[in-house]
Amino acid sequence: MRSLNSSARRRRPFREFLDEALYALRAELPWVWRALCAALHARAVDLAVDGELVRVRGDAEGLSVT
Repeated sequence: MRSLNSSARRRRPFREFLDEALYALRAELPWVWRALCAALHARAVDLAVDGELVRVRGDAEGLSVT
């Protein structure tokens, strides 16, 4: 049985989590993905989560997470 203790699990970087979440959004709710892309077109949003800085940028191809 796997432990549910958070200290026993490997902590994933937020950037990795966000990248996977946006991929799922694109696959499962494409109309929401398109609205998000339109809202962020030619813009960037900087996020700071637990000391990790992540940038989501909108461009002609969609969204990128760096």
